[in-house]
Amino acid sequence: MSHTRYFHKITPLLFVGLLLLMASCLNGQSIPLQNIKGQVMDKSIKTPLASATIEWLTPNGKKVLSDEKGSFRLTNIPVGRQNIRITHVGYKPVLLNNLSVESGKE
Repeated sequence: MSHTRYFHKITPLLFVGLLLLMASCLNGQSIPLQNIKGQVMDKSIKTPLASATIEWLTPNGKKVLSDEKGSFRLTNIPVGRQNIRITHVGYKPVLLNNLSVESGKE
């Protein structure tokens, strides 16, 4: 009988310990991040567009401007499907929906 009482006292304590261990393991996992880079160009005359705005479409999204060669780089974007909008004065906005961002492939 004494072993049974001892077991009932240990079981809840063991259960709580396991839960805390699992929670700390889950908290340690981070979302993989990647960079999105590219070049913005005029499609018809094939020239780079400087100062185009490239925007990651999320509630706290990032914006960058393309350089004089039309190149841009968005950093620390979560891996998965993402939406990007590119705008420039005098051009229609371009939406890139469901852009696949993969780990190991910038």
